[in-house]
Amino acid sequence: MRSPPDSYGVLELLGTHHDFMESIKNVAVIGDSYGDYASWWSDYRCNDEQTKSHYVIKNFVRKNQCRGHNKRPNIRFIETDFSNTGAGNETFDVIWASNCFQQSADPYGTLQHWWNILRTDGMLCLSVPQATYFDDLGRLQINSYSGEYSGWNIVNLIQALATCGFDCRDGHFKQTKNDPYIWASVYKGTVSPQDPATTSWYTLKELNLTPVSLDECIDCYGYV
Repeated sequence: MRSPPDSYGVLELLGTHHDFMESIKNVAVIGDSYGDYASWWSDYRCNDEQTKSHYVIKNFVRKNQCRGHNKRPNIRFIETDFSNTGAGNETFDVIWASNCFQQSADPYGTLQHWWNILRTDGMLCLSVPQATYFDDLGRLQINSYSGEYSGWNIVNLIQALATCGFDCRDGHFKQTKNDPYIWASVYKGTVSPQDPATTSWYTLKELNLTPVSLDECIDCYGYV
């Protein structure tokens, strides 16, 4: 049984960046079956003087996956597919997607849709299980669970995000050997999503979508 990701720890860290938190209004929460993360956003206060949250939150959950819903006046609960939420382009300032992206049967289509519904410079924050990782004893762990349509590691996650137009050069990633999850916080830039069938690492580098730490490897080998 895999332990859940430290989502609240990441949320609390995000909540310390008050200027950023004050600059956003519309938040999409993806795959929050119990409504707990949506409630965190609803309850968040940038300062002690605020009496209520200024966020407008939409919680998108797959059909028949709802396990509970904490009612708040500023939360709207929507049952839909992750890759076609029905939201308009440039709608959200933040997309929060903890431990759900691996459940998408069309990961590239999902990321391209999320890119569309984010405003320019909006942030996507997600976590996914690592298909393979080393635990704290140095043992290789290989995980696969029912309902997970794709397996992710740090390399193919960066490639997928960059191909779909997310700025991984200025993004933030967290991966540790004893943690079964990868975290990524990336921004929507001005580069449109590319065709995953024909887009190379060279192209992603030239578009400034890949981390600087990968430049030498891409120049030398053409891949990571």
